[in-house]
Amino acid sequence: MRVGPVLVLTGIFGLSFPTMDMSQKGSRGSKQPPAVGLAPGVLKGMRAALAALIAEGEVLLDLTDGSHAALLAGQGSGVAVLEQPLNHDPATGTATVDLDNLPAAVIRRVDHVVALTPWRLLANGEALLDCLGAAGGSLICRTTAAREAALVAAAEARGLAPAGRVAAGHAGVLLRLSGRPHTLAPAASRGGDVRPAIVVAGFYGRGNCGDEALFQCIYETFAADFDVIVAVDGFGAVEGYQSWYPYNKCEIRHQCDLGLFEEGRRIVGMMIGGGGLAVGFAANLVFEARARGIPTFITGVDLPGLVMPGCDPPDRAVARGRHAIDTAQMKAYLSGFDRVMVRTRHGLDICRQLGVEADFGADWAIRLKQDEAEDISASDRRALIVLREFPLHLVPYSYVREIERLIEGLRHQGWEPAFLPFCPEDGRNTVELDLAPVAPTLEHWWNPRRVKQLIGASGLVIGVGRLHPLIFAASLGVPALSLVPPLPLPSGRKSITKIDAVCADWGLKQVATVDALLAETAMTLKGVSLRKRAAAHERLDRSIETLRGIIDRYTATIPA
Repeated sequence: MRVGPVLVLTGIFGLSFPTMDMSQKGSRGSKQPPAVGLAPGVLKGMRAALAALIAEGEVLLDLTDGSHAALLAGQGSGVAVLEQPLNHDPATGTATVDLDNLPAAVIRRVDHVVALTPWRLLANGEALLDCLGAAGGSLICRTTAAREAALVAAAEARGLAPAGRVAAGHAGVLLRLSGRPHTLAPAASRGGDVRPAIVVAGFYGRGNCGDEALFQCIYETFAADFDVIVAVDGFGAVEGYQSWYPYNKCEIRHQCDLGLFEEGRRIVGMMIGGGGLAVGFAANLVFEARARGIPTFITGVDLPGLVMPGCDPPDRAVARGRHAIDTAQMKAYLSGFDRVMVRTRHGLDICRQLGVEADFGADWAIRLKQDEAEDISASDRRALIVLREFPLHLVPYSYVREIERLIEGLRHQGWEPAFLPFCPEDGRNTVELDLAPVAPTLEHWWNPRRVKQLIGASGLVIGVGRLHPLIFAASLGVPALSLVPPLPLPSGRKSITKIDAVCADWGLKQVATVDALLAETAMTLKGVSLRKRAAAHERLDRSIETLRGIIDRYTATIPA
């Protein structure tokens, strides 16, 4: 079959916010949760009523019930909407606001907190009024005409006065209760009460355990001194990620939303990374930050080889396109960053070839702390196997047989093999290939600390096409091996470059066949030495100091 040339178009095409059935955990596509118990007519009336209570340029924090009514009402009006999901209790039919993640600074930063779940169904509604009253915030909420007087009385007792009312038909009544004079001024006029912020973009919100570990470590590195704004692909994210740590402590924005630079925030840094990202990942945010003089960084990443692989004819079905990179373009883009920090010597070599100054740091995930779950038992004979998911049409039956042979061989040697998916797709792929019955599956991909604790409590990690299991194991001194996936790789290469680089840096063995791997597991295995682990931490710490120095110098030049 001949494949013609492909033209890639980018832009804002057919933008909408559909509600979808997301019952299949981890499915791809739009991850907007379905509306909760709202008929279309009710939702339409509520959106129209809400639009009458908000003004152009305002910032809303929607305590969303899944309907995304605030987001829809603000479309086309210049309104910015942040979302914080409610915690639902199916047993009682009520919802609870996570007040721990609603500090006074956030309440003051937004124009209105929006709660469109019926007021009677908010289990801690009065506690929410307490928080808003103490912070002088504004609330837009939904109730019925019969319950309106009681709600207004409760609000007034906490210093919140009625500032607007709209009948919303079948949706009831929407009230605006304000503890401060209502203003149409946009958020840009209120910059002084907000800490400086950094924007971080990466492969986040997707449930990939390695990338979620990176983000946790980046957040914990900067959160004590800066607000963290995380840029996420909102249409590819896993349902419910907003409630995960540390997303529930951050402002979440879509990666295409350049408006975050227009809201008067003191943004003092724009960071790409880490992980195996394309060189131009989220470049729209990078160029916007550069245009405003904001320092930009790319950290903890890999860089591609400057020459694409030559492929055998059978592999042409999966590897196409040019076989050389425009190094002038790549150098120009990378040179524009205030700092480049790569995680492997391979990346450092690429920068040297390009003539780009770079730091050799480490993968952010080496800083990840282990969980302390009591239900994780230690076993030095447990062998954790992480199978990277591949498109099913690329997986030959011989791959399945080789993985089955790997499991059988490990058991014969006295190991206790178990699958450890690093993302929802990994787990689903294991089921689709009918490998799930071969060994137990330990599924904790949404909790990187739990995964790291499990690795630390095991005797061996085997990565089959996945990088971060090796990083987790190396940082703990747990023996780890990499098996080149026994199938034609989509890249046309014989192995995965970023894994080649990590294995070389950490001194981990990578083998090409199951027989070679079983020969290794039959011997006494050792983990990465304490010296190498300490050196990696030292490199990363040194790079972080450099980043913070650049940010601090820039922060000192802009008004508070």
